[in-house]
Amino acid sequence: MEIKVKSVKVLKTGENEFGEWKLVAVITDEGVKYTTLAGGADAILPGASLNISNMDEDERGKSFKKFEIVQGSPSGASSPKDKAVAGP
Repeated sequence: MEIKVKSVKVLKTGENEFGEWKLVAVITDEGVKYTTLAGGADAILPGASLNISNMDEDERGKSFKKFEIVQGSPSGASSPKDKAVAGP
């Protein structure tokens, strides 16, 4: 599924046996909020188009585990193609 990013915000950070992790909120141009632990998500720039996969929806909201930047580039990072979750 492709989305266009309006804003990105780090909600929470931590560390576990897999290393450091960041819970990131990605808000679309339509105002839909997704959360993700995918590596590199905090570097997504507003205006970027993402192809998101491994999506889920529950009582806490919508989330995705993997993304690929279709248009736009992350700030100061290499392209985070198909980053997997490395979180809790």
